[in-house]
Amino acid sequence: MPGFGHNSYLGFGEETTWGTAVAATNYLWIDKGGDNANQTQNWIDTSAVGLLGTATELSFAGTRDASGDFGFEMPYQGVERIVKHALGQAWFESPYLSPDTAVKRFTFDVNDDLTEMRHGATLSGKKGLTLRMTRDFLIPNSTFVYNGSKIDSIEWSMQPNQNLRCKIAFVGKGFDNPAGGQGTFAAINFGFFNYYQGVLTYTSTAAGTVIVPLESWSLTFKNNLDRDRYLFSGQDRREPVRKAKIECTQRFTAEFNNIVVPNQSTLAMFEDMKNGKPCQMDMTFLGPFISPNKKFKLSFLSATQAGQLQARVRQFPVKVADEGRIKVDVEIKHYRDAAETPPVIPGDSRRELRVVMENLAAGTDI
Repeated sequence: MPGFGHNSYLGFGEETTWGTAVAATNYLWIDKGGDNANQTQNWIDTSAVGLLGTATELSFAGTRDASGDFGFEMPYQGVERIVKHALGQAWFESPYLSPDTAVKRFTFDVNDDLTEMRHGATLSGKKGLTLRMTRDFLIPNSTFVYNGSKIDSIEWSMQPNQNLRCKIAFVGKGFDNPAGGQGTFAAINFGFFNYYQGVLTYTSTAAGTVIVPLESWSLTFKNNLDRDRYLFSGQDRREPVRKAKIECTQRFTAEFNNIVVPNQSTLAMFEDMKNGKPCQMDMTFLGPFISPNKKFKLSFLSATQAGQLQARVRQFPVKVADEGRIKVDVEIKHYRDAAETPPVIPGDSRRELRVVMENLAAGTDI
């Protein structure tokens, strides 16, 4: 019987020794078309000109490459470790009193060093991820393991009539296809954040704080890891490190008149871009209730303090079509405050991005 893609899932676990594979502790359904992981074995072929062809005896195994991306719909909980390894630092707290004590808050900040993740202000001992991609859990030996995985980038995107989608690009040390490797699958019982639950707010000196009616939205965070870190005496990649600046960008599309008529914020955004003024842009999704007063929550923040304006409008194209609506495509880049000093502390994020989740996961899930 052939394998079917609708039985595919991604399992992942945290490594205490980078590159040493571990069992999966969390699981995600893979989105349609969301499996783009690659395993490549390079070969060293002789460049000698004595032969017209290349002799088998003169071909030797070279470096191995494990990399690619996975896409999935963003569940209400269960991806805490993915986000932690993308940004580098996680905080956990139980902030609410009765009757909402079951609700937990997870806060994720940017850590400049991804060699070891931070839990709060201390090192966690977690140094990488083992990703286990099972193509069909009903078929034996259908799991491919990518050990020593680091997240090079993470992107969230939203379109009409869709759940919130997430895509992670990873760089791994090595890969394997172990016998009987499909492992034990843990059921995924939570729903997904969707198009109707998101609210985007834009804040600047000129615009004040306004809600932006959206048609589409995305946020991309890039670690810009060095993928080509190979050294003599080994085929596998050495631990990737950052080779360039962190990049974080939000983009959205909206109808021009839906913004400019109610609150004049579109004109304020344009003036902010033209004059290089700072701003703040935050996206929040609220799911169903999980306690008498609290809902599943997911927030993407360019800053957390009032008046802490660190982002800037980079592009503001207005598109006119004779048979369509006038639309505006806005790109905003996140920056960090020059006054920030590591380690980042809760409530005082001055780096490029903060992600906040509120759900029912245990504190051990980060």
